[in-house]
Amino acid sequence: MKIAILQPYIEGIGGAQRVIETYALYLQKQGHDVEIFTQRYNPKTAYPGFKNLKISAIGLKSKFFSPFIFMFKKFRDFDVVIANDWPTHFASLINNNVFWICYSPKRDFYDLREYYWSNASFLGKVVLWLKKVLFQKIDKISAQRARIIIANSKNVQARIKKYYGRDARVLYHGINCSDYKNENYSNYILSVGRFVPAKRIDIVIKSMGFVKNKDVKLYIAGDGPDRDKIVELCKNYPNVKFLGSVPDKKLVKLYANCLAVISVCKNEDWGLVPLEAGASGKVIIGENSGGLKESVINNKTGFLIDEVSPEKIAEKIDYLVKNKKIAVKMGKEASKIAKRFDWKELMPNLEKMIKN
Repeated sequence: MKIAILQPYIEGIGGAQRVIETYALYLQKQGHDVEIFTQRYNPKTAYPGFKNLKISAIGLKSKFFSPFIFMFKKFRDFDVVIANDWPTHFASLINNNVFWICYSPKRDFYDLREYYWSNASFLGKVVLWLKKVLFQKIDKISAQRARIIIANSKNVQARIKKYYGRDARVLYHGINCSDYKNENYSNYILSVGRFVPAKRIDIVIKSMGFVKNKDVKLYIAGDGPDRDKIVELCKNYPNVKFLGSVPDKKLVKLYANCLAVISVCKNEDWGLVPLEAGASGKVIIGENSGGLKESVINNKTGFLIDEVSPEKIAEKIDYLVKNKKIAVKMGKEASKIAKRFDWKELMPNLEKMIKN
């Protein structure tokens, strides 16, 4: 089959980027003719696997033009067009064979509209308003025209039903468990993720001001639009170490030796970080909402917090520092859960859906 994969950008780290790299390489290995179409591709910062794929740049690089590029681009001679991040599903307006892997209906249009608005600057509010006025209706029409919609969790499946009125099939996104290992339970907590408001990295950092054991450290790994804010905030906490973007080998090492992992994203769509933590034999501290409720068993493989605050996060950190045996036990249970979401178990289902 000839398969076109659409993605606005291929650069930097992040769950969506990792997922696309993984399934594109898998489909190519299965003998399919795969080509990725994107506005922006930076091989220096993208995951290395993309270098083994055919990537075509389309349109202008500016984010402003992204909706228009995918809205008016005809992908001829392809059996299937796989849309990923917003607004690639706009391609369904003039393409009849769009298979949309939906990570979530656009959150600043729907479930997190008020959250994004309250955390935006004046200019940010103007941009959010313009996007909503110009594209929300087109977003809904595009969702109706997609041939099939795949949700990456039951959480996202429910959002698709609520905001688009459509049924979606669930195909969990996974990880390669064999890439991860467990070595030690050192005196540091790990936070991994993109620096955007919904990831709430700032709350994680502030929690270190309430941690009673001042020997424990917090390592912040990631990158994103809020990088400058995160760097500045870290300077106020001597027990926080900013790492920025780290290569895969170093990240695996960080997972392998941390005491626990924190991911308190606002109603996370699905989340690969809990799976990566579990595959490394580590307990996760997260929010009691969204996709984490599907991948974490509260008080068994992790701690899911209601109404997340720095104080509540600090309480869990102090508990794990005092009770490392419990951290080890919970980490072993988490590793069992992670194996359920190994790509080798999930990928054949994706190919089957595409063929059908």
